[in-house]
Amino acid sequence: MRQHRQEILTAMQSGGIGSTILIQFVHPDDLAGRWDHALALCESRIKNRGQGHRTLMGNTPKLKEILRKTVADVQAVEEEELRAFAVRIEVDMTQEPMMLARQVISSLLDHGLLPSFDPDELLSNSALHGAMQAAIDVEARLAGG
Repeated sequence: MRQHRQEILTAMQSGGIGSTILIQFVHPDDLAGRWDHALALCESRIKNRGQGHRTLMGNTPKLKEILRKTVADVQAVEEEELRAFAVRIEVDMTQEPMMLARQVISSLLDHGLLPSFDPDELLSNSALHGAMQAAIDVEARLAGG
């Protein structure tokens, strides 16, 4: 995973403008370095989502095995890696999507990473509802709906 993160960072630094951020989704009931609750929640969400993803479907054979292998390959982000990111945001993956979006946007605003945007507009219920609806629409299209 570390190599994968490095490849992504290298690609982003070589061609675009803007800041690279790290958003880490954590389950509050998992101990450090453990992913038992996160894995179970991911599996449940993937199954509930059905076909609304490009590669990992709710009926994917060996879904649990795929998720377990992913967890087994996790490598902690080291201090040196963290310096490559403008900011690291840790979010509780058990929270509702609107709450997560609000937390991430607020953190980006607090770190001065969205200077061209109106904070009140970004955090407005209508903007957040619109973003959530757009995500739902994309999942529905991916699922063939």
